Amino acid sequence: MPMDRSLYPKDWEAVSLRIRVDRAMHQCECSGQCGLHLPNPEPRRCNEINKQRAKHFNGRVVLTTAHMCDCYPLCGIDAHLLATCQRCHLRIDMWRHSANRLRTMASPSYKTQRYRRAGKTFHIEDLNTIMRLPAKKRRRTWIHKD
Repeated sequence: MPMDRSLYPKDWEAVSLRIRVDRAMHQCECSGQCGLHLPNPEPRRCNEINKQRAKHFNGRVVLTTAHMCDCYPLCGIDAHLLATCQRCHLRIDMWRHSANRLRTMASPSYKTQRYRRAGKTFHIEDLNTIMRLPAKKRRRTWIHKD
């Protein structure tokens, strides 16, 4: 999901860099917020280091700055931010990605594009008819115009 810069503070690059370099010292700060590094018996910090080969997934680590709050628009308060590897960041923001997907799938333009991509022609009345079907049947239904 591309970053929507309009939701972030004007000085986001500087804030993010300060969190990742000065405070986190190029290491993921996640200590269980993502659900992977659970305490056993005490909290453990993720051991991924920026620009190094990843230990727990394929590829290189890219350190990012995750928001741990529900602020809208997103804030730049240090206490609300956490420097994380991309694996932890995606897991922390999973609910945001799910909500965005639901919003996208509910939009009329997405539904129109979906049916057009399938190579079928249809009218808005047909689309409205499909949307009234139960969800299970709706997924299997494609409109064929003669």
